[in-house]
Amino acid sequence: MLELLSPRGFLEGVRDTGFEDVTEMEAACLMKVLAKPELDNAVILNEFVLIMENFGIPALGLEEDEYENDYSPDTEDEAEEEKEKTAQRATEE
Repeated sequence: MLELLSPRGFLEGVRDTGFEDVTEMEAACLMKVLAKPELDNAVILNEFVLIMENFGIPALGLEEDEYENDYSPDTEDEAEEEKEKTAQRATEE
């Protein structure tokens, strides 16, 4: 299941977890990386969890199936980028 968060909801959640001093520039950078234009700039929660795991921050209380990357690219370019990211993650592990 694909879980989406609005950009505003995502940033509010970040601040609610204790990162209250996130600057506008940091928020813009986060949104540049995480927001999906084809989904009205929503953040795919499942994908965010995977990104955080790549930085060594484990998902708490979730089964692996719940946060599996459900994002499927719309274009061939996006599909190619996703394949490259997946290959890179595999080599890092």
